[in-house]
Amino acid sequence: DAAIKSAKSDNAKGIVLDLRDNGGGWVTASQEMVGRFMKDGVVLYEDPTKEAGSEKPRPVITSAGAQAYDIPLVVLVNKGSASASEIVAGALQARGRAKLVGDVTFGKGSEQSVHRLSGGASAHITIAHWLTPDKKDIHGKGLKPDVLVKSSAKDAEADGPQFDRAVETLRTMIK
Repeated sequence: DAAIKSAKSDNAKGIVLDLRDNGGGWVTASQEMVGRFMKDGVVLYEDPTKEAGSEKPRPVITSAGAQAYDIPLVVLVNKGSASASEIVAGALQARGRAKLVGDVTFGKGSEQSVHRLSGGASAHITIAHWLTPDKKDIHGKGLKPDVLVKSSAKDAEADGPQFDRAVETLRTMIK
């Protein structure tokens, strides 16, 4: 929140959220992040495995009480954007809140439960797959950006072609 508030107080006209090479994290963190940019609504649909006892996808909504910033938003993604970062990007894209710029994402549309075992090992068991708010299954396919810019070695630099295109796209969104 501090970075977003600082940008707004500095009269920033838009934000580029860089999720490139972000391997993901917790679903709850994704809900909170989406809640920064959308006041309410569906973040994703969880589609539990048949073994989990349900066959009907259930909506997961933004976190209650989240502060929604209405500043124009572009999300940078690439093949290293996976899991929870795809939840954020997919929700913001599907709800029309942001444009995605970059390369097709990894395509990890599943949730795991981690069980700690003796000796420091762990077992990761898939408990659900998730769908975007418009009910697209991205597992194994990834999210397709609104503006496709293939990854290159220069993208490791802050001012590489993907970032430049994100800024260019953001400028077209600013009124």
